[in-house]
Amino acid sequence: MEGMGGGDKLTLTLAEHLAKSHTVFLFTIKPLDLSYCEAYFDLELSKIKVVVLNQPERIFTSVAGVRRLYYHRMYMVHYRQIRKFDLDLF
Repeated sequence: MEGMGGGDKLTLTLAEHLAKSHTVFLFTIKPLDLSYCEAYFDLELSKIKVVVLNQPERIFTSVAGVRRLYYHRMYMVHYRQIRKFDLDLF
Protein backbone atom coordinates (compact mmCIF):
# COMPACT_ATOMS: atom_id res chain seq x y z
CA MET A 1 0.00 0.00 0.00
CA GLU A 2 2.50 2.52 -1.20
CA GLY A 3 0.06 5.13 -2.43
CA MET A 4 -2.40 5.02 0.48
CA GLY A 5 -5.22 6.16 -1.75
CA GLY A 6 -8.90 5.46 -2.30
CA GLY A 7 -8.43 1.89 -3.52
CA ASP A 8 -6.38 1.04 -0.45
CA LYS A 9 -9.00 2.53 1.85
CA LEU A 10 -11.79 0.66 0.07
CA THR A 11 -9.89 -2.64 0.34
CA LEU A 12 -9.14 -2.16 4.03
CA THR A 13 -12.68 -0.97 4.81
CA LEU A 14 -14.07 -4.12 3.20
CA ALA A 15 -11.56 -6.23 5.11
CA GLU A 16 -12.54 -4.51 8.36
CA HIS A 17 -16.22 -5.22 7.73
CA LEU A 18 -15.65 -8.88 6.76
CA ALA A 19 -13.37 -9.45 9.78
CA LYS A 20 -16.31 -8.79 12.10
CA SER A 21 -17.72 -12.24 11.32
CA HIS A 22 -15.07 -14.03 9.20
CA THR A 23 -11.38 -14.82 9.17
CA VAL A 24 -9.71 -12.32 6.84
CA PHE A 25 -6.25 -12.64 5.33
CA LEU A 26 -4.60 -9.75 3.51
CA PHE A 27 -1.98 -10.99 1.07
CA THR A 28 0.81 -8.60 0.13
CA ILE A 29 4.27 -8.74 -1.43
CA LYS A 30 5.76 -6.25 1.06
CA PRO A 31 5.47 -6.05 4.84
CA LEU A 32 2.51 -3.90 5.88
CA ASP A 33 2.20 -1.86 9.06
CA LEU A 34 -1.46 -2.35 9.94
CA SER A 35 -1.27 0.01 12.92
CA TYR A 36 -0.20 2.81 10.56
CA CYS A 37 -3.05 1.93 8.16
CA GLU A 38 -5.51 1.92 11.08
CA ALA A 39 -4.47 5.42 12.11
CA TYR A 40 -4.26 6.76 8.54
CA PHE A 41 -7.70 5.49 7.46
CA ASP A 42 -9.37 5.46 10.91
CA LEU A 43 -10.18 1.73 10.74
CA GLU A 44 -10.10 -1.23 13.16
CA LEU A 45 -7.83 -3.84 11.55
CA SER A 46 -6.73 -5.90 14.55
CA LYS A 47 -8.61 -9.03 13.40
CA ILE A 48 -6.99 -9.03 9.94
CA LYS A 49 -4.08 -11.39 9.34
CA VAL A 50 -1.38 -10.08 7.00
CA VAL A 51 0.53 -12.64 4.93
CA VAL A 52 3.63 -11.52 3.04
CA LEU A 53 4.04 -13.63 -0.09
CA ASN A 54 7.48 -14.78 -1.18
CA GLN A 55 8.76 -13.40 -4.44
CA PRO A 56 10.33 -15.66 -7.06
CA GLU A 57 13.98 -15.13 -7.79
CA ARG A 58 14.30 -12.11 -10.07
CA ILE A 59 15.90 -12.77 -13.42
CA PHE A 60 17.08 -10.43 -16.15
CA THR A 61 13.87 -8.76 -17.36
CA SER A 62 14.86 -6.10 -19.87
CA VAL A 63 13.57 -8.11 -22.84
CA ALA A 64 9.77 -7.97 -23.13
CA GLY A 65 9.35 -11.73 -23.61
CA VAL A 66 11.51 -12.55 -20.61
CA ARG A 67 9.65 -9.96 -18.53
CA ARG A 68 6.33 -11.57 -19.45
CA LEU A 69 7.64 -14.99 -18.39
CA TYR A 70 8.88 -13.54 -15.08
CA TYR A 71 5.47 -12.02 -14.28
CA HIS A 72 3.70 -15.27 -15.20
CA ARG A 73 6.08 -17.14 -12.90
CA MET A 74 5.52 -14.57 -10.13
CA TYR A 75 1.74 -14.99 -10.34
CA MET A 76 2.04 -18.77 -10.24
CA VAL A 77 4.33 -18.61 -7.19
CA HIS A 78 1.80 -16.37 -5.42
CA TYR A 79 -1.10 -18.59 -6.46
CA ARG A 80 0.60 -21.68 -5.00
CA GLN A 81 1.30 -19.88 -1.73
CA ILE A 82 -2.29 -18.64 -1.40
CA ARG A 83 -3.73 -22.03 -2.35
CA LYS A 84 -2.06 -23.60 0.71
CA PHE A 85 -4.44 -21.61 2.94
CA ASP A 86 -7.40 -23.64 1.60
CA LEU A 87 -9.61 -20.55 1.46
CA ASP A 88 -13.29 -20.54 0.56
CA LEU A 89 -12.91 -17.35 -1.46
CA PHE A 90 -10.03 -15.25 -2.67
